[in-house]
Amino acid sequence: MVTKGASPDDPALTEYWTARRRRAAPPPLDNLSLRLLKVQGGTCPVCGELLLYADHPPQSPREWEQ
Repeated sequence: MVTKGASPDDPALTEYWTARRRRAAPPPLDNLSLRLLKVQGGTCPVCGELLLYADHPPQSPREWEQ
C-alpha cells in the first residue's frame, strides 16, 4: 500500500516507484497473440496503425480484445 506522502514525483522515491511499476500484472494475452504482436512490430498489417499505445494500455481483457 502506498503511504500518504509517497509521490511518484519525489526523487527520493525513484527506486520504489520503479520497482512498483515493474510488479504490474502482465497483459492478459496468450502466447500466440504476444508472438504475433512482436512479429508485426505492434502495428496493424492492413492499415499500419499502432495496435497498442504505451500511454494508454488497455485496462480489461475486453479492451485487449478490441
